Parts: sequence; C-alpha cells; structure tokens
Amino acid sequence: MTEQTHSGAAGVKHEVHLSKRDVSTAAWRWAFFCLASQNYERMMGTPFCHSLSGSLEKLYEGDREGLSRALQRNMTFFNTEPQLGAIIPGICLALEEEKANDPSFDDEIIQSTKNALMGPFAGIGDSILVGTINPILLSIGIGLSAGGNPLGPIVFLALWCGIVIPLKYFLFV
Repeated sequence: MTEQTHSGAAGVKHEVHLSKRDVSTAAWRWAFFCLASQNYERMMGTPFCHSLSGSLEKLYEGDREGLSRALQRNMTFFNTEPQLGAIIPGICLALEEEKANDPSFDDEIIQSTKNALMGPFAGIGDSILVGTINPILLSIGIGLSAGGNPLGPIVFLALWCGIVIPLKYFLFV
C-alpha cells in the first residue's frame, strides 16, 4: 500500500500504490457527497469523479494528460443506488490504480465495469434499502411521532444513518 520501485529490463520503473488513507478518503467523499450534484446529463457522474479525484491526483502525479483522461473517464454518466452502489467506485479506483501503473491496461475495462455493475446494484439496493428497510424505519419513526413524541424523526435519522453511512464506507473500501 505504499509507493514502490523495482528494476525492470528498461531500467527503474516507479509504481504508485494507494494507501489505506487514500482509499478511505475517497470512501468518505463518496459516503457524504454521492448525491451532492446529481443532474440529468450525468446523474451521479460528477460526485463519482469527485470521490476519486484526490486518489487520481496521486496516481497521475506529474502526468497531467493521464490525470485529465482519468477525470474525463470518471465524469461520464453514472446512476445507481448510492448505498450498495458504493462498491462500484471502489472497484473503479482499483482499476484506475492498475491503469496508472500499466499504460497498456485498456481504459474500456474501467468504463465497461462501471456500466455493467450500476444496473444490478441499483435494483438490489432499491429493493432492499429503499423498498424494505427505509419504510420499516420510517414506520418506527412515524409511530413514535404519532403519539406526540418528538423523538420520532431523530430515531429514524439515527437508525437510517447508522445503517447507510457504514454500509457505503465498507462497501467502497
């Protein structure tokens, strides 16, 4: 998880590897900003790129063209359920690390992986989290509020955030 150098046939090659802190920072960016600037052109493409941008700057340090291509590659259309879909930017970050260290690595693998996974994770996440767990937690909060208890919304938010924030983080990492 640290930067390493090794000798090859053509001399010394410098490989860059992301640290746990780099990946953790990207995961927290995703956890809190995954829906920050959703739009109809790219949906979650901008937050997707933002969550990876710090790590991409490290991977492509000194290579402005490579960084530009990586940012453009990750700014494309992306739409999934943000909690379970957090695994997708984590996978793409690992693929970007591979691409930064191996120029022959095909860019299309990164984009096709992202495109192939966003639909299934959206379906599963919407069914389990948005369609099942969220209504159950809402019914608990509404039940408390119906009796005049002001803790209903607070209980709902605490339970919901207690589930989705760790879920996003650990799926990303």
